Amino acid sequence: MNAGKAVLEEGSTVRGAAAVYDVHYLTLSRYIQKMKDAQEAPKCGYQSSRHVFSDEQEDAMALYLPTASDLYYGVSPKEAHVLAFQCAVEFNIKCPEQCASSQSAGEDSLYGFMSTRPSSSVRMPEARSLARETSFNKTTAGLFF
Repeated sequence: MNAGKAVLEEGSTVRGAAAVYDVHYLTLSRYIQKMKDAQEAPKCGYQSSRHVFSDEQEDAMALYLPTASDLYYGVSPKEAHVLAFQCAVEFNIKCPEQCASSQSAGEDSLYGFMSTRPSSSVRMPEARSLARETSFNKTTAGLFF
């Protein structure tokens, strides 16, 4: 930004300001062109990725995943995409057209969520029989021991 100001306000040459501020002259010339086109100074550097959910909303979704696993109903990755889209609709969050047409969130959103919440587990649930789940109660366990 300082190099751009030196060129526009002080009358310095692009190559001279690039050498002084240790910036490549083509990068500086593109930045100056953006400064001339825009009313405000353009942003420099890398921009962070767009977060769809707030931290509280992500915490609520992260609490659901282990609860579902405890109830013998784990969430598969495909179901996690649909769950994220349904949460976005429930929270009145604007979704990209691509997500709205497929009724599910993209893969990158799941990987981003999992990178910030490593304790959450999204994997294919184990197959369990209904007889095994219903027969494990206090009475049958007492008879066993």
